[in-house]
Amino acid sequence: MIYLDMAGRLGNQLFRYSFARNIQEKCGDELVIDFSRVYSKGLAKNGWKNSLKGFNTYTYIEKNNCFKDVFKKFTFTQKILFIYFKIVSKLLKKNRRLLKKFQLSMQPIMNKNNLYFLELGYYNYDYKYLKNNKVKYVCGCFECEKYFNDIKKIIQSEITPKSSEIHEQELLKIINNAKNSVCVSVRRGDFVSNPKNKKMYDVCTIDYYVKSIKFLKSKFNNPTFIMFSDDIQWVKDNIKVPDTVFYYESGKSSVEEKLKLMSSCNHFIISNSTFSWWAQFLSTNLDKVVISPTKWYNNGLDSDLISDDWIKISGDKDEE
Repeated sequence: MIYLDMAGRLGNQLFRYSFARNIQEKCGDELVIDFSRVYSKGLAKNGWKNSLKGFNTYTYIEKNNCFKDVFKKFTFTQKILFIYFKIVSKLLKKNRRLLKKFQLSMQPIMNKNNLYFLELGYYNYDYKYLKNNKVKYVCGCFECEKYFNDIKKIIQSEITPKSSEIHEQELLKIINNAKNSVCVSVRRGDFVSNPKNKKMYDVCTIDYYVKSIKFLKSKFNNPTFIMFSDDIQWVKDNIKVPDTVFYYESGKSSVEEKLKLMSSCNHFIISNSTFSWWAQFLSTNLDKVVISPTKWYNNGLDSDLISDDWIKISGDKDEE
């Protein structure tokens, strides 16, 4: 059995699901997903839910609040490692650099005991140990394409909407008819309303988007810019480039439809958002150009979400 402790909204959930699916493809065990943390009282009020339901995901079993039963099935070594890992991680929670260093140092022995528990950074797991224990425990962010790139086509086929209905037909026509359509993803929401998130994630300035748009205008002949955001009115009011036509999503689409529309574009200007990251990943355009900010976090931590072959642009005005 593969036990996946789920957390986050759609973008985060897709990373966790995709890593667990890679393990499943390699060992053939059934996948059990626990959405208890997603459904918890405080988070559910903020719209957190099982966001996988709207996609053609591989069959999984949803069993909430089942960790106690899963823990009983752990081997003695798994139990000791898990408890030690949790205690030290909690003590280091406020120092993300030390937390990352500790968790990465634990991965070799965790890997051998089928405990895939990593919140920050990338570790190159050796999947030969998948036969070691009956229970494979997955809990972490796994925000790096390398965790599931070997099953990329499988993931792309599964992260497709169950419903074929498209409400924004006119916008889809514009995207499909454009020779060089560009998805511009602007993340606002809790990145600006939550002081803690604003401090960590407030990376993409207006200048970043303006520079990125101007770059693609110099690279392609009359590119078509499609603006996507959780605050589309703010985008209309603030992101402006002379002699440039923008098209805007209505903001009324489901997350499944929105992701489908975004991934249908040819090129991408993404924000430091896992949702916009998935839009470019699900794109099948082999010649896509992806522009991202030079950093993902404001605290100096590196991120494996920024690919080496992307174009990195700073939003700082003094770095023209």
